[in-house]
Amino acid sequence: MKNFMYAMILALSLVAVGCGDKAGGTGDASVLKDNKDSVSYAIGYDIGKNFANQGVEVNLAVFSQALQEGLDSATPKLDEATSRSVMMAYQQVLQAKQQEKRMAEAGNNMQKSTKFLADNKASNAAVIELPSGLQYQVIKEGTGKMPTVDDQVTTHYHGTLMDGSVFDSSRERGEPATFPLKGVIQAWQQILPMMKEGATYKIWAPPALAYGEYGSPPKIGPNVALVFEIDLIKVLGAGEAAPAPGQPQ
Repeated sequence: MKNFMYAMILALSLVAVGCGDKAGGTGDASVLKDNKDSVSYAIGYDIGKNFANQGVEVNLAVFSQALQEGLDSATPKLDEATSRSVMMAYQQVLQAKQQEKRMAEAGNNMQKSTKFLADNKASNAAVIELPSGLQYQVIKEGTGKMPTVDDQVTTHYHGTLMDGSVFDSSRERGEPATFPLKGVIQAWQQILPMMKEGATYKIWAPPALAYGEYGSPPKIGPNVALVFEIDLIKVLGAGEAAPAPGQPQ
């Protein structure tokens, strides 16, 4: 509920901005005449966007009236204890709705991921599937060392969703990534020890070996299969310092 509480803080910030200067003017948000208008619009838009993202439903007329009464330091219609109780109850309602939505999305994505992986294996004779469900294809074999899960590795990679959209790519950034193998998703922990330095593999990771039922918002939803092309550049010992980015490996 961090985003929800953030929206609440923004609302309080708007009150703070308006203190000492009564809310007035034309109320025409299509024209931002000065810095106060711009600040007011920016905060208001951010609040609205956060409300929409969290599924918060508000009566705008009541919300505006309450905001004005807060600016005027008028006697509130709800005392502090009642307001706190209302907000806590509503947070629980939102959490239940979000959980229901996430579960529905996770189930739908799992069906798509299962079909995607089955179709991929059936349509590509070069694809090998491990008992775990991880699929891979050797693009280029390497000739160097093979890592263990206790090692650090330096790689280039290109990660896409099932529809081909890129969610992360060291290749596009032009800078390889160095990390301990134990710190990455299970799909990488399984495939990297099968590769030698200089190798390039393409893998198709089922959700359980990627980010599972929770995903990695905002780019990766729950139960989403992922596709990676991985270049194993160098194997580093567990305690071996990584070279500076951009330097010869």
